[in-house]
Amino acid sequence: MNKKKIQLIEREVTRANSLIRISEDLDRNYDRLTGIAFLHTIGSGHLLQSMTVDSMEIFPRGFEVAFLQSNSQVAPKDRFFPLNETAQGKKIEIDFQDNFISYHSECCLNQNNNSNNDNSGYSNNAKGDYNGDYGGDYDGSQNNNGAVYPYTLKIYLELTND
Repeated sequence: MNKKKIQLIEREVTRANSLIRISEDLDRNYDRLTGIAFLHTIGSGHLLQSMTVDSMEIFPRGFEVAFLQSNSQVAPKDRFFPLNETAQGKKIEIDFQDNFISYHSECCLNQNNNSNNDNSGYSNNAKGDYNGDYGGDYDGSQNNNGAVYPYTLKIYLELTND
């Protein structure tokens, strides 16, 4: 049997602000849960409302997922947040909170100086939304934290044998 295994948990997040409840058994052929990682592609601002192994709390309520995220510029051996928990088929339970944050504005700067402008620099009838770095009007398919809905939440668990 291998000394190390990556156990993957996948769930679809279909809409903003979803609470995703996960309950999985850790592989019973491995002794220890030694790490956890989330990819950066899900965006930022998400929270772990709870995470337990065998009913024991691992992270405090409202723990920011950003502390557990990694990207391709981090060496593969350094991508996991270290843990040291008993695996051996124990139940892992995770409550993941998608944290959509919208930056809406009741008026937007009118840079075109069109006929709706009162020379104040703002449009008289503008009721547009500013969508962070992505620009354009918010249509519900992408949040300003980088997530595009639906997306697949992937949680990587590093398991080892002593």
